[in-house]
Amino acid sequence: MRQYALIVVLIVLSLPIGQLLAQNEETAFANPVNIEGEADVVIFVDPSHASASDSNPGTANLPKASIAAATIDAIDNRTNELSTQILIAPGTYRETFRIDGNNLPDAPIIYEAIEPGSVALSGAEIWSDWESDNNIIYTHTWSYDWGLVENPWESLSRGYIPPITRHREQIFINGQPLQPVLTLQALYEGSFFVSEQNDLVTIWPFSGTDMEAATLEVAIQPEIARFENISNIAIKGISFEHTTSGPDQGAIVFRNCDTILVEDTTITWSNWAAIDTRYCKNVTMRNVVANHNGIRGIGAFSIDNLYLENITNNFNNWRGALGNWHDWDSGQKFLLIHGGIIRNFNAIGNEAPGLWIDFDNQDILVDNAYLCDNFLAGLVIEASQGPIIVRNSEICNNRAQASDGFWNGGIFSTYSDNVLLEDNLIYGNERAQIRYHRIEAVREVSDRDTGDKSFPDFENWRIRNNLIFTTHPNQFLIDLVANVDVVSLISQNNIWYDHFNEESFHIGDRTLKFAEWQIESNGDLSSAFVDTIPSSFEDLIAQQSIRGLRGRYYNAVDRRELTHDIVDTSINFADKSVSIVMPTLFDQGNFAVTWTGALTAPQTTTYTFILQTNGTAMLSLAGEQLISITASDAEDIEESYVTILMEANQVYELQVDFDAPDGESTIMLQWHYGDQPKQIVPIGVLSPA
Repeated sequence: MRQYALIVVLIVLSLPIGQLLAQNEETAFANPVNIEGEADVVIFVDPSHASASDSNPGTANLPKASIAAATIDAIDNRTNELSTQILIAPGTYRETFRIDGNNLPDAPIIYEAIEPGSVALSGAEIWSDWESDNNIIYTHTWSYDWGLVENPWESLSRGYIPPITRHREQIFINGQPLQPVLTLQALYEGSFFVSEQNDLVTIWPFSGTDMEAATLEVAIQPEIARFENISNIAIKGISFEHTTSGPDQGAIVFRNCDTILVEDTTITWSNWAAIDTRYCKNVTMRNVVANHNGIRGIGAFSIDNLYLENITNNFNNWRGALGNWHDWDSGQKFLLIHGGIIRNFNAIGNEAPGLWIDFDNQDILVDNAYLCDNFLAGLVIEASQGPIIVRNSEICNNRAQASDGFWNGGIFSTYSDNVLLEDNLIYGNERAQIRYHRIEAVREVSDRDTGDKSFPDFENWRIRNNLIFTTHPNQFLIDLVANVDVVSLISQNNIWYDHFNEESFHIGDRTLKFAEWQIESNGDLSSAFVDTIPSSFEDLIAQQSIRGLRGRYYNAVDRRELTHDIVDTSINFADKSVSIVMPTLFDQGNFAVTWTGALTAPQTTTYTFILQTNGTAMLSLAGEQLISITASDAEDIEESYVTILMEANQVYELQVDFDAPDGESTIMLQWHYGDQPKQIVPIGVLSPA
C-alpha cells in the first residue's frame, strides 16, 4: 500500500483572553488539514470519451462515464484499505452521489478536476419544448409537488419563514436566474411562477431572449454531494451549481465526518446553503467561492478544528430577501465551533450578516476579513464564551434595517464575553460601527462538550489599535445597551473620528462626547478622538460621504415646508419604518420625501427596478417617469416594476417622490440585473444631487 499521509495538527488553547493578549505571536487556535502523497488507485471519469462506460475499469483510455460509478469503486477500494483519486475530465455533470462511511476503513477519497475550474456539477436539467401563444409568456408542464420546504423552527417565536423563502424552485436562461413569484398575476419580465395545482410552470423571459437558441435549466436536485460518517474526503477544483436545497441541506453536505478538505472550489445558486457541515472534526476549506446562494454560502455547526482560508461569500440570502427574511438561519453562520481560524474571509453584498459567530464559540480567530455592504451587520458575535479575536480586518458600509431595534452595526454583538478587536478598520456602517445590545437580562450558554453553563454579557472585551470612523451623521462610533457593565472593557490606542457629531458615543439613551466616554469606558486614555483623519484615509471618507441619495423631507404632501435635507444611503424603509427613521418628523402624519441623485450603471445589460410602497410613489430615471404607484390601502404594500437597458459606467439622473397618508409608511427601491439577485439599489452606485 502506498504511503498517503494525513496530517492534522490541532492546537486549541482555551486560555483567558488576558493570557492571549500577553502573547506577542499569533495564537494557533486551529490548523489546516493536509492530504499529501499519491493515491493507491486513480479512477478517470470522462463521459465525452468515445469508450466511456461505467463498466470500464476507469483508466485514462477506458474511463468511467459518471462520477457516481467512480464513487462506488472508491468505496470498494476503501474496504481493501486502498486510497482513491477520482480525476474528472472537463464538462458539466448532471448527477448526484453520496457516501455513508459506516464501518469502512479510513483510506482517503479525493474528487479532483483534471483541469481546475473546468468541471461543473449541476443539480439542474435542461428543459426544451416550451410553449407560447404570444412569444412573450412561455409554459411547460411541471411534475414536481414540492410544496414549501419544512420549517424546523416553526414552533419558536422568531421562527417564522415567509412563503417565498420556503420555495425551492430555480430556473435559469443562458445562465441568468429568473426571479420566482407567488402568483401568476405577479409575473414580470425576468420572472417565473410554478403552479403545482395545475402542473404548470410559466416564465416571462428577459427581453431579447431567443427562445429557440436559449438554454433553459431547471433545478431539480436538493443536493449534489453528501458525505456521512466518513473521514478523509477531499474535493478539489470543482464547481457546484443550481440545487433546490432547503434547511439542513446544501450543494455539498458533510455529517459526522473527520478530516475534510475542500479547496479551489466554487458553489453558486444553491437554493439554501452552499456547503452545510455539521458534527465534524478537522475541517479545512481553502480558496472557496460561495456566491449567489439562496440563504447562505458557507456555514458550520458543531465543529472541532475549523480552518477557513481565502473564502469568498458574496451576494447570498437572495431567497431570504425576497421575503424580507434576513436573520435567524441566514448569513454565513457558524455555531458551536471549538477551535477555529477564519482567515482572508470576504463577505460582500449579502442580504444578511456577512459573518455570524453564533452560540458556544470558543477559541476563534478572525484574521484579515473584509466584511462590507452586508445587511444587518458585517460581523455578528452572539452568545459565545470566547475567546474570539478579530484582527487586521476591514468592516465597512454595512446596511441597517431601519425598523429593527435589535440588530444593525458594523460589528454587532450580544451576550458574548472575551472578545478582542485589534488592528481593524471599521467605518461607514449604518447605525453604529460597534454595537452591543441585548433583549433579556441574561442568556444561558451551554458548552456542547462539558455541559457547563455560563451567562456571557460583555465581560472582558478589548478594543485596541483600531481606526474607527463614521461617514454619515446618522451613525454612531459605538452604541451600547443601557446598563451594560463596562468595567471590564479596555479600550486602548484607538483612533476615533466623527466629522459630523462630537457626541458619537451612545450608551442607552445617552449620547456622550469623547471625554465623557473616557470616564464611562474605564479610561480609554491612550485613544484619541481626532479632528482630522490620517491622510491615507481622507479620500476614502470623502468618497463615502458623497454616496447615496439626497433626501428632502417635508412635513406635508404639499411639500411647502422642508424639515430635513440629508443624504440617505438607500431607499430601504420596510415594515412601515419611515417614521422610525425620523421619529420627530412626522408626528401629524401626511408627509413627503423627494430623493434625488445620480445612478451609475455597473454593466451594460437590462435592469429591472422594483418600487414597493403603501403610499404613493414615483420613479424617474434620466428625466423620464418610469413608475407611478398608489396603494389602495395604507395597510397593503403594493409593487410595480420596469425593465430598461442601461450602459456600463453611464450616469443616469434618478428621482423618487414619495407621499404618505400617515407616519407609518413603507417604501423600497430594489433592482436586479445580470446574475445579481433582487436587492436594494446599493449605496455604491448612488451619488446625491
